[in-house]
Amino acid sequence: MSDAWGMAMCGAVALLLLGLAVREAVVVRRLKRDGVRAQGVVVDNTRDDYSDGFNWVPVIAFVDQQGHRVEFSPKMRGTGMNLAR
Repeated sequence: MSDAWGMAMCGAVALLLLGLAVREAVVVRRLKRDGVRAQGVVVDNTRDDYSDGFNWVPVIAFVDQQGHRVEFSPKMRGTGMNLAR
């Protein structure tokens, strides 16, 4: 492989990643501006076991626009997410 080919590949990957990041930022901005907001309540805590111990994961419930009760646990977890313990 020549150096020019490697640089071209790195540049192409960098442009692809930049394009994906810009697309994600546009989607997040649109959702913040036009999205539907719902207020939820923590109804339970479950244990998420991992190799060094466990974390408590909240179960959040809310009622959607059609009147259905929705419960979920956030996929992003940990102390770095600025969530109260």
